[in-house]
Amino acid sequence: MELLSSFLPEAFSTDIIFAWKRIEENTDVAFLTSSEMEIFRSFKNSARQKEHISSRRLIRQMVERQGHDAEMFTLKKDDLGKPYGHINGKNINMSIAHTDDRVLCAMSARIAVGVDMEPASRKSIPQLRARILNTDEEDLLADETTMRIWTVKEALVKLMGTGMRTNLNQLIIESKNGDEFIAQCDNDNRAKVCSFVHDKNWLAVATYVDKK
Repeated sequence: MELLSSFLPEAFSTDIIFAWKRIEENTDVAFLTSSEMEIFRSFKNSARQKEHISSRRLIRQMVERQGHDAEMFTLKKDDLGKPYGHINGKNINMSIAHTDDRVLCAMSARIAVGVDMEPASRKSIPQLRARILNTDEEDLLADETTMRIWTVKEALVKLMGTGMRTNLNQLIIESKNGDEFIAQCDNDNRAKVCSFVHDKNWLAVATYVDKK
């Protein structure tokens, strides 16, 4: 596990623990709970199985890093499928993302959070950029790469927990400075997104401006 919280601005890092790890070849499932094992068995693809194991191991390491007993931690999903944790009678806000070789996770006991990542070298077709950009953004974001815009907007969708119900071109983002964006989200809430490249990947972390 590599902690990434130090790469975040103070306004983010004081509330969020942020980390990733490489997807492992180790397929030891002894540590999985019964519900996690059920999910593991539902995957017929070995890559999905390894991703599942690695993400659950990362989550446990992050929980232990915060001084908690990982055996007491339960990973759950709300009615819209957004993950969250539960430990010692309290819910923990969470978001998870993955690529072919990494899993990424953010946790916060205080604020909602959403994350996403993509390899910076990933090629995209012009149709993708046209699909995710609002017409009001075309000039404002002309100098931004498609993968950066994609990860920023995906992190926002994960923050809101709306998944496929939200078209990315409905979210209008505005660059605040080199590493931060501001967006108008659901229910008139404003959100901020920290976006940066680390180890050849675009990483994005989103949270509400007013820490709701």
